[in-house]
This record gives sequence, C-alpha cells and structure tokens, in this order.
Amino acid sequence: MKNSQEWFSVTELLEKKISSLPTSDKGIVKKASREGWEKRQREGVKGKTFEYSVYTMPLEVQTALGFSQRLTKEPDKSIPPSQDDLQKRIDQLENKLQALETKAQGFVQPKPPEGLTNDEWQLVCAFRRCNKDRQVGLLATAEALAAQTEKEQKESLAALEVRAVA
Repeated sequence: MKNSQEWFSVTELLEKKISSLPTSDKGIVKKASREGWEKRQREGVKGKTFEYSVYTMPLEVQTALGFSQRLTKEPDKSIPPSQDDLQKRIDQLENKLQALETKAQGFVQPKPPEGLTNDEWQLVCAFRRCNKDRQVGLLATAEALAAQTEKEQKESLAALEVRAVA
C-alpha cells in the first residue's frame, strides 16, 4: 500500500485522471451516488463539498490511487459512550431544542384576544412590530381608509333613498 490517504475530494479524483472515472465533477458525484460510495462533508469547507472514502470505491479506482490490494473497511470497534457522555449529549440536545422552540415562537402568532378577528389581530401585531414613525403612518392610513369607507357608505345609502322615493 503506497497511499495512506483515506478520503478524496472530487477535485482530487479529477486531478488523478483515472480512466475508469467520469471526467466531470458531476459525473463522479453521480457515479459515487449510484455505487454507494461513503461520503462525508469536507472539513473547513462551506457548502455541499464532499469527500469520498477510498474503502467504498471500486478496485480499479483504488489501484489507480496507489493502493496495491483491495481495501475494505473493518467495522468500528468503538468504545460505547459512558453515561456521563450520554448525559452531556442529552443536555446539549435539550438546550438546542429549547433554543429552537424559543426561535419558533417568534414566527407563530398567538391566538387573537376575545372580540378580535384574525385579521384585526394581525393588524395589531403588525402595528406593534413597527417603530413609532411607522405606527403614526399606519394610524393615518387606517383613519383615511375608514373615512373613505364611511363616505362611500353614506353615498350608497343616499342613492338607495333617492330610488326608494322615486
């Protein structure tokens, strides 16, 4: 075995110009996915950049990478985590869950108080989220729209009364 590297990025595989591999990054990704190569997120790189384990690559790829015999990964004989490790992990997960719940509450509107419709409650919530200047603008707009609606209703009633008299 000449090579000791266990993980290879798509770029590294392309640079090796291995005849049994596709010549494009998308081609290699498709082949790896189709053949079930083990992959992991590349450390220190943002985005969806993966590297692939040499242990799950075909024999001809392993050979081209400098491995003299077929490599297979032995199952991990890891030590089971201690009770303290498990409790620490549970605590971490509970803290993350609580943070997510708190964050999610900011997106969920509470039920409207008695006497308000959902639309009215949405207006109140939107009003409260605005700064003072925008609150003044919202009030002025709402008052102008209400006055316009009242005027239209009066005109409509007057027209109905004229028709009723005629």
